[in-house]
Amino acid sequence: MWRPDDQQLLERLEERTVMRALWRRMSRGAPPPSERAAGLVHLLRQTDEGARAVEQALEGELELLVALTRPRRYDGLRPTLIHHLALWHHAVAHTAPPDAEAEEAWLHALAAWTALATEATYLRALAEAVAGDAVPSTDRETVALGAPSRLLAELEALGLEGAPTLSNTTALALRVFARVPEALARCGTTHDASHPLVREARRRRRTLVDAVMEPVHHALEEAQSKGQPGEPHLAAFASAVRVWRFTAHDLELERFVLDQVLPIAWELYNHKHWSLLRRLDQTLAAVVDALANRLGQDPELVAYASRVAQMLVFRAELEGRFETQLEIAERALALCDTHRNGRLVCADLLSERAMRRIETAPLWDRKRAALEARVDTRRAESLFPGLDRTKRAKEAIAREGVEP
Repeated sequence: MWRPDDQQLLERLEERTVMRALWRRMSRGAPPPSERAAGLVHLLRQTDEGARAVEQALEGELELLVALTRPRRYDGLRPTLIHHLALWHHAVAHTAPPDAEAEEAWLHALAAWTALATEATYLRALAEAVAGDAVPSTDRETVALGAPSRLLAELEALGLEGAPTLSNTTALALRVFARVPEALARCGTTHDASHPLVREARRRRRTLVDAVMEPVHHALEEAQSKGQPGEPHLAAFASAVRVWRFTAHDLELERFVLDQVLPIAWELYNHKHWSLLRRLDQTLAAVVDALANRLGQDPELVAYASRVAQMLVFRAELEGRFETQLEIAERALALCDTHRNGRLVCADLLSERAMRRIETAPLWDRKRAALEARVDTRRAESLFPGLDRTKRAKEAIAREGVEP
């Protein structure tokens, strides 16, 4: 005779079986946690969708159950379920390989712990059941409410361990810190820059970025001590670019690189070390372009407009193709229209184009070419009056019977 107790025992065995399968799927084969973790499956099973997910899991199909462990929103869930999800994802985050799956686990753990921190009644009852009178009530609440911050501290510690070698764990920590607002949005919490956890995540991410950048900083200092710019500088900046890519294009690194490279680029330019300057430009092109793109979107970066423009002007002067030279110079002026060197180079190139228009036009089309050239020379005059090349271009225009 099948008794209610038998049914309950069967369900518990099924839930443990499903829990172990779910754990293997999400942790990629790590040893299973305590059987008490099956409580998560038990809680999920209490809804129609959860019951269907468990039935599918018993048949080997885990996707629906995995999706239920990653709710879009945590606010509105039962506190006991939120607690189980927080513990589950926290455990997965610690055991799974440091890839996209682990990244999601850290974010869901943070979201769940943050949502749980709003369940004061549940936390108070839980703390009293676990600690009783052994711990003052204020301390019990502090421990419960501080879980999200402790999670961020754990992640920073793991990231710092791998910082010297640019480990995958450090890269994971950097990505999670950058996505903390997403985690907070999942629990209905305000997630703008003023939120304490967002500020804390930014501070801890900054610590990690500084840690991975420290060897590059020392390499640049050592290169500077050798005097004239050379191969050590190029090697140090190449390392800086690797770190920049590793940090998913950190803005502060872009600023740091620009501040460091400009004096060196000017020294190479003034001493006409074109080969080294060209290699330096090629090494840092992606960083310069990234910051240039940001300038068009963030007015607060205006202080860097002239520095980025100057690096683009160097690039324009090093470029071998005329049309590309002019395109780069125009880009520099678009970033900083008052940049003296940018205006000079752009005016010079416009005057060169004016002369080429006339020189390459067939005899029967010289007047039209001269009219087009006049557009270039007039703009060149407005950018940088009095250039010799502009004067020669205007003389060529006049010879074709067009008023310059």
